[in-house]
Amino acid sequence: MTTTTRTRVPEGWWRAAAAYSAAVLLALVAGEAVVRLSTFEPAHWYPQITVKLGATPVRYMFVGSSRVGAGVNVTDFANAQPASPDGSPGHVFNNGHGFAAIVTHAIGLRKMSEAGLLRGATIFVEAAGGSPDEGTWRDRWYYREAPSFLLSVAGPRDLPGLWHSTMSVDEKLAASARTLMNGSTIAIYAEMIRVNGLAAAYRAATSTTLHALPRRRSARADGCSTSSAPSPIGTRRSSATSRGWCGTVEARWCFSRCR
Repeated sequence: MTTTTRTRVPEGWWRAAAAYSAAVLLALVAGEAVVRLSTFEPAHWYPQITVKLGATPVRYMFVGSSRVGAGVNVTDFANAQPASPDGSPGHVFNNGHGFAAIVTHAIGLRKMSEAGLLRGATIFVEAAGGSPDEGTWRDRWYYREAPSFLLSVAGPRDLPGLWHSTMSVDEKLAASARTLMNGSTIAIYAEMIRVNGLAAAYRAATSTTLHALPRRRSARADGCSTSSAPSPIGTRRSSATSRGWCGTVEARWCFSRCR
């Protein structure tokens, strides 16, 4: 004969659960308020460019990885261009960032195009080594080091495509949940906030020591070698790029014609 013992839920458990939930929600709201009132500024990405543009379309934009960000001087480029038909120099942007997948650029450009901000624009897409990016929609959509590049431009309509990619399930779940909370600065920019906070704390802790050190001229005054600078317009390499080119992200979203 077996006996069963009933496990009773402690009385008032729902009050404790409600209090815990309220405390977590209050902490999140307080954190969100602190971040929005602070000097935190997201990376210069498609949402920030859209706000800066207002209703004025882009004239030229360079997109790609950190090689584009480090290798293209938009000020010199803009000064070398003739004025637009209305007499204004037009907007020129360098949107090259490290850990920015080609898919995120495609989604960002799509949103700007839908807003009418790319009418008559020329988009230069990175061609590292002279070969256009071969990434497809089944490849990586974002990197763990900088998911905000995807989260700040993606919406619910992009989630089916994300789940058809070859990324891991936990990466898809994390991106899906945070995409649905795209109104929250903390949800979108958590990693960037953490990195900026650690950097600020490190600078504050080492400022005294750094001021005491003798200043020496840097061996690399330009900050990067000329060999790493990209060519915004590269010649197509027939061996690698011609294979399956029409299935790449660039072919579908960068206005390449495929037959």
